[in-house]
Amino acid sequence: MRQAVGWNAIRRKLIFALFGAALAAPGAQAQEGGPPVRMVVPFAAGSSVDILARMVSERIAHHLGQPIVVENKAGAGGNVGASAAAKMPPNGQSLFFGTAGTHGINPSLYKELGYDPVKSFEPVVAVSASANVLVVNPASSIRSVAELVSQARARPDALTMGSGGNGTTPHLSGILLNRMAGVRTVHVPYKSGAILDVMAGRLDYSFESIPSAIAFIQSGRVRPLAVTSSERSPMLPDVPTVVEQGYPDYQVMAWVALFAPAGSPKPFIDRVNAAANAALAEPDLRKRLAEIGGTPLGGTPEALRQRVQFELQRWPDIIRAANVTID
Repeated sequence: MRQAVGWNAIRRKLIFALFGAALAAPGAQAQEGGPPVRMVVPFAAGSSVDILARMVSERIAHHLGQPIVVENKAGAGGNVGASAAAKMPPNGQSLFFGTAGTHGINPSLYKELGYDPVKSFEPVVAVSASANVLVVNPASSIRSVAELVSQARARPDALTMGSGGNGTTPHLSGILLNRMAGVRTVHVPYKSGAILDVMAGRLDYSFESIPSAIAFIQSGRVRPLAVTSSERSPMLPDVPTVVEQGYPDYQVMAWVALFAPAGSPKPFIDRVNAAANAALAEPDLRKRLAEIGGTPLGGTPEALRQRVQFELQRWPDIIRAANVTID
């Protein structure tokens, strides 16, 4: 319950910030012209992905000179929205707010997607990425990744690892570490974060999104051991990365990006790319992203294409070896 309250407080803050930005910049809204751009978001209104999408699209629309209208189509880990977006007309008025799930992980988890992450979309621009954090109970004898691995090696299939569900980036953070370290632990999936059972001593450790865990870390109710990014998180500057603790190739990030239906006009893709890069360079937006654990990305459509290819090639063997299934 406390975890939900913590996230709800962050969510209310973001919603107020979005409304405040809209009210404070009537000139920017008035300057928008041309037909509205439809943007499908594959998660429910009020979800973390939806809030992030609305935050970013408001600034992209300003630079684009066209309004962006969000349409929420949730279900199947983002597959419902991705399938719907893939069927939108490639008329230069359609976008999809894709994720590491829809364009990297889900193809290894689901037999039927309803879309092809490569053939159904044109990459536009990467938006932001966020890391997860490995936490234990403050009373735990485990104080580093090395100690976690040592205990897991000494007692195979004994340590319990929680996450926000099968196939989520927190879950994959755990199975990637297990694979690299050559150890086995027992995964306990939750519908949301598992941090409450870590606090209660019912789980040995869990991987959590940083925004959902930050209040518990700051209050000392859990102890962070590592973050899953290649560099330390600004939200947790004193917490080392997994990389720093002996695994140089380790990195798991939850990321979001803009895509367009396959066949969309290149001038449209280039305009949205330029608008997104301009928005992501704004100090205010960068600050707001940092407050929820996000690192602005930006870059070219080709850079996003390479990111998607990397994820699609990376996960199949790892997920298959870990016998990950979707309920």
